[in-house]
Amino acid sequence: MAAAMLGNRTKSIGLPFVASITKLKLICNLSNMAARCKAGRNKLYKVKPSTRKLMITEEIRNVFEMNNMVIVCQFSDMNTAEWEDLRYTLGKDEIMVKMFPNKITCKALENTKYREILPLFLAATVVTYSKEAKVKTLLTELKKQPKMGILGGKVDEKLLSRKDVVDYAKLPHLTEQNGQLLHMVTEHSRRLTTLLEQNQMNLITNLTQYVTEDEVKS
Repeated sequence: MAAAMLGNRTKSIGLPFVASITKLKLICNLSNMAARCKAGRNKLYKVKPSTRKLMITEEIRNVFEMNNMVIVCQFSDMNTAEWEDLRYTLGKDEIMVKMFPNKITCKALENTKYREILPLFLAATVVTYSKEAKVKTLLTELKKQPKMGILGGKVDEKLLSRKDVVDYAKLPHLTEQNGQLLHMVTEHSRRLTTLLEQNQMNLITNLTQYVTEDEVKS
């Protein structure tokens, strides 16, 4: 009888323990399944990004690689009319304006030579770009729009800070530089020609005088 009572007590203690172990295993299995599902979703996202994001990524890289000037600007509270006016004004000088998602932009440029300017893409940003380096024209037009300011960018494959962009705009245009150089070369050539002609005339005068004096003595 004592043995039977001991067996019943052991059974009554063991059943809750077994139930707890079973419940714990079930919780662990569910947790592992959830982790595998999450890992699977993350893996699927990394391997197969959306077609739209791939297209935007390709467009961003083309903008930076195919244009001599790419300037990143920050903006705030611009309405539709202001955007349209800005695009129209800059478009007349063949300067394009495009807004890209910052996260996709950083991903597109992270392994390129432009990765050093990624810190610019933190706030509300827009990219202005053109085939030619029309920095002075861009800054002149942006001064008329107080809701937008430059942050930095790249010009002629050189990464520039905001100060560098402003300093670059102060440089004379390439056409103006060529004109100044041509004027210097032409002026130097004219002076050299005048000097040679003057020396030649002096030589002729001296020779003529020498011959005349020699004839008089004879």
